[in-house]
Amino acid sequence: MLPFRLGKRQTSKGKKYRYISRPFHHITVKNLKKLLNLPLPVEPINFIQPLKDVRLTKLPGTATFEAELTIPDLEVQWLRNEVPIKRSERIKMTSDGGRHKLVISDVEDKDEGEYTLVAKNSRSSALLTIQGGSGKYS
Repeated sequence: MLPFRLGKRQTSKGKKYRYISRPFHHITVKNLKKLLNLPLPVEPINFIQPLKDVRLTKLPGTATFEAELTIPDLEVQWLRNEVPIKRSERIKMTSDGGRHKLVISDVEDKDEGEYTLVAKNSRSSALLTIQGGSGKYS
C-alpha cells in the first residue's frame, strides 16, 4: 500500500503516480477493483457435510438435520417441501460458523417431507420419514 496525498506526485521505485483521493488514503487492490467496478473472485460455497435423511420409528420423536458449509457465517434458509420454515417452540434453527442445525421436537405425521438448507446458490436436501406414517414419504 502506498500513502497518497491530494494533488501530489509521489515516486515509488522510479515510477510516478498521480492521485485523486483524500489525504493519506491507502489504495489497496480490493479498493482499486471496487473503484473500477471489477468483480472480485467469489469463493464457491460447498457442503463439507450435507444433510442426511432422518427416519423415525415412533412418535412423538425428535428429528435433527445438520450440515456444514465451507464458508462460515453465511445467511441460510431452511425449507420444508420448498416452503420456508418458521421458528416455533417445536422448531429450532441454530448456526455456529459453518455448521447449521434444524431440530424438530415432538414430530408429527405432518412433519414428514423433504427438508432443504439453502445458502446462496448451494443447497442440500434430505427426507424426514416416519415408519408407519400416513405421508407419501413413509
